[in-house]
Amino acid sequence: MAVTLQGLPGADTGDLTLESFQFWGEALKVRKVQAQYEVLASDAKVHDRSIDEEMKAQGKMDFTQFRHDCPQFGLLCSPMDFAELGSGSVLYFFLLRFMILLLLLFLCLQIAVMVKYKEQDWTGGWQWHDWSEGWSLNNEPCECIGINNGQTGPADIPDYGTSCGAWDIDWCVQGHAAKPGQWCCQAWCYADQNCPAARETARPSMSNRHYNGLVRATTECEQDAAVEARCTGVFAADVLFDEAGVTDSEDGWNAFWFISVSPGALGPDQCDNVALPILYFCCVVLMVVLCIVMHQVLIVADKKLDSNSTLPNDFAIMASGLPSTATDETAIAEFFEKHAVRGKTTEIVKVVIGWDFPEFRAKLNKAREIAAQISRLDPDDPRIKELTVEQQLIFKELGTTTDTGKGLKSSGIVVVTFRFQQDLRACLQRWTSFYALWFYRDVQDVGFLPVGNGLRWGSKLPRFPVGDPPRAVNLVRVERAANPGDINWQELGVPMQERYKLAAKTNGLMFVVTLISFFCIWGLYRLQGTIEGSSVQYLSFLPSFGVMITNAVCTFASKSFGVWEVHETWTSQQFSQAVKMSVAMCVNTAGVIWFSEARPEEWYDDGGLINQVFYLLAINCLIPPVLILLDIGFCIKRCRRRNLTQEKIDEWNKKIKAGEAREVTAKIRAYMKFYEPSELNNPRRYAMALKQFICCSIYMPVLPVTTVIGIVGLILQYAADKYMLLRCYQRPARPQNAILARYTLTFVRCVGPVGISVAFYVFLSPSWKQKSQVLFWFLVSMAVGAGSAMLPVSFLRTVLGIRLSERWASARITDEESYDYYKAQYMWSRDQKYHKDHFLYKKLREDKNPEFLTLGSGSAVKSEDVKEGYGAMTSTAASDVADGARSGRLVLKGGLVAGDELEPSAVSEKTAPPAPLPIPVPDPIETSLLSVSHDDLGESTEPSEPVAAILVPDSMEGSWEFETKSGFVPCNDDCQSYIERMYMRYLREGTRSRINVRTKVGHKDITISLDFERMTQRGPDAKIRTIRRVPWS
Repeated sequence: MAVTLQGLPGADTGDLTLESFQFWGEALKVRKVQAQYEVLASDAKVHDRSIDEEMKAQGKMDFTQFRHDCPQFGLLCSPMDFAELGSGSVLYFFLLRFMILLLLLFLCLQIAVMVKYKEQDWTGGWQWHDWSEGWSLNNEPCECIGINNGQTGPADIPDYGTSCGAWDIDWCVQGHAAKPGQWCCQAWCYADQNCPAARETARPSMSNRHYNGLVRATTECEQDAAVEARCTGVFAADVLFDEAGVTDSEDGWNAFWFISVSPGALGPDQCDNVALPILYFCCVVLMVVLCIVMHQVLIVADKKLDSNSTLPNDFAIMASGLPSTATDETAIAEFFEKHAVRGKTTEIVKVVIGWDFPEFRAKLNKAREIAAQISRLDPDDPRIKELTVEQQLIFKELGTTTDTGKGLKSSGIVVVTFRFQQDLRACLQRWTSFYALWFYRDVQDVGFLPVGNGLRWGSKLPRFPVGDPPRAVNLVRVERAANPGDINWQELGVPMQERYKLAAKTNGLMFVVTLISFFCIWGLYRLQGTIEGSSVQYLSFLPSFGVMITNAVCTFASKSFGVWEVHETWTSQQFSQAVKMSVAMCVNTAGVIWFSEARPEEWYDDGGLINQVFYLLAINCLIPPVLILLDIGFCIKRCRRRNLTQEKIDEWNKKIKAGEAREVTAKIRAYMKFYEPSELNNPRRYAMALKQFICCSIYMPVLPVTTVIGIVGLILQYAADKYMLLRCYQRPARPQNAILARYTLTFVRCVGPVGISVAFYVFLSPSWKQKSQVLFWFLVSMAVGAGSAMLPVSFLRTVLGIRLSERWASARITDEESYDYYKAQYMWSRDQKYHKDHFLYKKLREDKNPEFLTLGSGSAVKSEDVKEGYGAMTSTAASDVADGARSGRLVLKGGLVAGDELEPSAVSEKTAPPAPLPIPVPDPIETSLLSVSHDDLGESTEPSEPVAAILVPDSMEGSWEFETKSGFVPCNDDCQSYIERMYMRYLREGTRSRINVRTKVGHKDITISLDFERMTQRGPDAKIRTIRRVPWS
């Protein structure tokens, strides 16, 4: 669609002002448009006007003013309240809540751990700890080493301390000890200096002590009671060995103040409490189980959000693996009619082929590059004219192409639309099962289990035929199709080999960027380590800010590299960008710091690992959400906006009034872009959330308070993103779907449990006396995490028994209109249909590719028709895609398009379905029978039988009531007159039988759907209830 200046006040009459641009920018922000537009459309039908006429009758000059005047969402509203932005916008906030909940549960579980840590004070041994023995199963650091390194003691005994013995008793008796005590009569030997020298609180004299570069160890020696009995009098005092040569710590080593609530408080090789690794195993299990439950929550919430709308992908699959010669829509439809569902012939409404057009892709990419260059230039830059001419030449080349379409081939990817939703679900159940994906086989039930368990594989799945005579050759892969607008039709035909090359190239470049960032941050840590003195505490901020900068660079690189890749849908491209950002951010935030402080003795030092982790996560979790509020991108465009003056606008007004608007249109469009609010950056916000959650989860075994940092950081991100979405960002051009949220949750489920398992093994083992205790629970946790990552989530949901909740969520599909594509198609706008979304199909004549499909009319498009108009269609499509300006049109929830450039009257007419088939009318009945008696109605969720429509006199009026558990209750006064008016119109003129009504329940606004044909209503809970009309006397 060519972009015009539609929506900019004064653009048509030459009365532009600075306020016109500001007004236009404000109108693009998020507002409650859906309900207001539905009311406007209903009023237009009641008054027999077009939407445009009704809008002007209500004092709105155009759709831009209509959007501007719509109310804003409340900042404290539930995410469910802005469901009109799409389920993806809602589920993102659900996902943030889930991460906050998980961290909160981790914090609660670790309270007991931190209490245990607080009870100990064995930190002094870390400065002598041998990191190479931190994970050794055979580590016995306090064994006698058999040497004394020349330390012969005060009595000059050559074998002094080489084996267990009371070496000091004679020397003490002679009165040479400065602080005599029981230690004089105790057996000891020299051990390696990494032997823990913790102070024994019960018997201080039995404490190991660092003495002359070794450890005077008593814990590994058996004491002789007879020898100890010789220590009487002054030698009976139970005091520490504290003679000359004893040291408690090395010079310059100070513990970080948070060490008291970390494993560092246990000291090295001291702890033997198996409950602590079991607790972290519980954290892993908790994460796995809640991730599976959250998958189900997302599915149910997505269905609930769509409960009052039916979307095109409720009927469509995307099939891949077909041969390049598969260009006959009829043959493809016949294959799926026969094989989509086992043992049944299904009805196929339409097949849309993803055509392969390499020449078009190359020219389109060139046009996009030119458009990007133009957007970076000042609107008055003379180079814009040269680039625009170059861009127009590309469009002209495509438009004059006559022979390229002759070699047009199929990409092997098609979108197949079924007539009935139950056929779609049955098809997906057959073709997307575990056995279908891994072994290309059908599934069968195990007899003694409930129906539909699908635990046994069956015969081979059908292959698509090739050749003449046809031979079953190609393996077909099936998945649910994305909605129109999300499919990247231009890139479907890219060969897999080229896709792999591009993926390898972009991921390789991302690896290089991440590696460079890694060593830059590592260099900052090394620089910090070379500076000594009391300022080391404050230098912890230096690497933290370095991480923020490198994360910003990685974010930019991820977004750029993601665009270079080939993706079948725009959502999968966003997820690819989000994964690259997440991995790079986690490496920069969590990986470099561990690499820099890898040895356990460096973990607990002041300026060591936990010191760096605390400040790094605090800065990188708490500051980025605040930066979101600054909206840096929009601030940068402020410099460009300053160049727009009223004098410049007045010159444009003169040209517009003189009929020379074409000369200034490009400049006006450029400045319109500068007034556009920032767009919601989905990959970045998902990556930020993943970074905070993963990093805080990984480091919580060594520093449990990181969960607090993560909770606060995610709460700030939740608040900042919600505020920016509802007050500052522009409304998404299309409703966001739930796929990105599901992908992100899958990433958490696969990475989180494994990361926590590795982390608690790495960080707890150096503190454990029996390393095998930690190793065992690490292996069990890894098994749980790996199993969660590898097993299909559908299988895991079945095992937990939570898939039953889908039955409740599916209760919304209870009427034929939602089931049948031929009826549901009238709910959607033109470009929300697959055969009108594909840029080659949408340009075909209406007689060859009608918007509304009818049963038995033959909807297949011949390949010759596509090839014939290939040049003109690709030229127009390239012009549409390369032009990055934003039009005034808006796709609403359910596929309705508001503010389209088509005539509003035409839109109103085209969305009205044909007259329904005649319904047999029973014998004449009194008008009072229009009301349904509730005496025979219970609390069933099934709709009652349809009530036949009959003619009603103009003078007749009535009150509307709906069924509840206690009987029929009148509808609210705020919607009585509207329902009556629409009902009378339905009876007289045969308009649509279903309407949506906004009303209040308590203090909450809700939308209910009324069906006059069946005399039923459906509310937000998706339950079907009977309604009735009580005539007034």
